[in-house]
Formats: sequence, C-alpha cells, structure tokens
Amino acid sequence: MGVDIWSKGGRHRAMQTRALHLIYFTATETTSRVVRAAAHGFQQASSAEPAVKLRELNVTSPPSASRPARELMLAGDEAALFAFPVYAGRIPRVAAERLARCNGNGAPAAILVTYGNRDYEDALLELFDLATAQGFLVKAAGTFVAQHSIFQSIAKGRPDVEDLNAARAFGAHFAARLEGEPLGQGGAQLPFRGERPFRKPGEIPLFPRRGRACDGCNLCAEQCPAGAIAPTTLELMKERCLHCARCIGLCPRRARSFPFLPHAIGRRRVAAACGDERKNPEWW
Repeated sequence: MGVDIWSKGGRHRAMQTRALHLIYFTATETTSRVVRAAAHGFQQASSAEPAVKLRELNVTSPPSASRPARELMLAGDEAALFAFPVYAGRIPRVAAERLARCNGNGAPAAILVTYGNRDYEDALLELFDLATAQGFLVKAAGTFVAQHSIFQSIAKGRPDVEDLNAARAFGAHFAARLEGEPLGQGGAQLPFRGERPFRKPGEIPLFPRRGRACDGCNLCAEQCPAGAIAPTTLELMKERCLHCARCIGLCPRRARSFPFLPHAIGRRRVAAACGDERKNPEWW
C-alpha cells in the first residue's frame, strides 16, 4: 500500500502503514504507558484509511505452556515500535534474547528506551543494533524518563502528562517520516550516544526477598521475566535476577521487598548520581 508523492527525482511511492506492532518489555508497567502513547500519536497522525491497527507483543513474561512464545514477521505495509527499559546502562538480557523471535523483513521501526533519570548509556545504541540485526530499518529513536524500578522515589510518577504528550509527538513524528519517504528506503544514521563495544552492565547488589506474608500463590514465579523464582519453593535464584522489581509490584500480599537498610543506602547513592535536574524526553 502506498501513496504518490513528489521529489526532485520525480514521483515515487511512499509508505502508508496498515499496522503498527508494539514490541516492548515493561516490568513495572511504565514503559508500556510510554509506548502506547507513542503508538496513539502515530495512529492519529497517519493518513492511512482505514486507521492503522495497533498490535501488541509484550515480551516481559517468559513463555510457558499457557503462554507460548510468539514469532513475528512483518509484512511490507507494517511498521514496528520497540520500547525497553534501561537496567544498569543496558537493555535487559532476556528482552534482547526475545527480540530474536521478531523478523523485520525490511520493515521500518522506531526505537525508544526508558530510564530512571540517571542515564541511558549504551542501551539505545544496543537496541538499534538488535533491531537492525533482526531486519528492521530504524527511522527514529527516543529516550524517556520513567519512575526508577528499584528506588521509586526517583523520577516518582513518571511518565507524567508532559512525558506522555512528548511520546505522542514522537509517534506522530515517526508517522510523518514514513509518509514522506519512498518505500524501502534504508534506515537512518541517528546521532544518539553510546559506544561499541558495549560496556558491561553495572553490578546491582540488591535482591528482592520473600516475606512472611507470602501465601504461595506462585504469581511471582509465573511472571518473573527471567524465570529467577523457583516455582515450587519460591526461592530466588540470584544469578538470574534482573532486579526489575516485577515480583514486588505484582505480589497481591506485598510479600516481596528489597532489604530495608541496603535499599536505603543504595537509594541515597543513586539519587546523588541522578541529581535534582528533571531530564526530559529526547528523540532523533
């Protein structure tokens, strides 16, 4: 599907998107808010008739018998919007592994990362490389601040209204870019920060622990992105843990938490590194 537009070289076919695939990792449900706002901005800005369909692929939870892994291959009139959080300056390792199930087949994509008001370091460049390796042509990229997953007093309440408005504008920018380019034109050389080879993720010496209020409902084990909680004993396998705090946020009895004193010390250190300045969305 395409529309005729004019350029110096004469008339060519520009892309008109039929469907936008949202491919995201959202342990604490903040990244999902950003990517959905961006998707709605894309949908509203697109001139496609009928309206662009939004299709979600949430890669947060691990595959299971009731939730088998989904493979995704995009068609020629589809686009993708990737959104992942930054953990210690990198993309979560399990999220990177799950991207291998997506085949862009030359489809255009936008990428974005969310971070807790400190820095996104190599994460956006890493996501660019991962998406490119899977056959996507990256046309736009953005960074957005979200409430810190471990230390929730940092960037508390974000993404807020201002952030979500910026995400909608980012999505609209992506839609306008696609409609102004010829079909099949290559990906962009985007000037965001990051270095190859990627730095090793920083060590995080905090692990969620199980408290006495636990009633063994098993929700934390079922939903842990890294499969780091044993389904029978509900004990944490520290070598697998992403420190994403999903088990803490999901527990209906609030039976999981970070140890108080190490958490308080870590919060002071991270807050000092983040500073008081409000960091705002950026995109390219």
